[in-house]
Amino acid sequence: MQIKCCQNVNLKKVANDTIDNVKKEIIKLERERKELEIKAQVIIDHKVTARWEGFYIYDSTRGDMNFDFTIDATTVCATGNDEYGDFEINGKINKLHVKFIKQYIGKHKLIYEGSINPDRSFMKGFYRYEEN
Repeated sequence: MQIKCCQNVNLKKVANDTIDNVKKEIIKLERERKELEIKAQVIIDHKVTARWEGFYIYDSTRGDMNFDFTIDATTVCATGNDEYGDFEINGKINKLHVKFIKQYIGKHKLIYEGSINPDRSFMKGFYRYEEN
């Protein structure tokens, strides 16, 4: 019976090749990250004006509302209506945090705080009541 020896393996070369591959992957991922940051900034800088249909939940009851929203990098404004009447919305956006006042015409106002997704198509948060 004859035993064959393994071929000489240059461990230093294998290690260097592995390090080179990891470095290339890191460079690729860093380039992709920068591209995504640029795309995200374009989305954030983009002004969105649209007719929104939304809802709120108060005391376990869902209420529908319709409004025309304008959102840009730092501001949000809208006009709309729901079962309580016509309202105006004015507020600020800081990255993905949104805060605004929903003022019912001739009535009370609500303070809203929440988050908004990067493409400015969805908000989630909480209202609190404030007397005029």
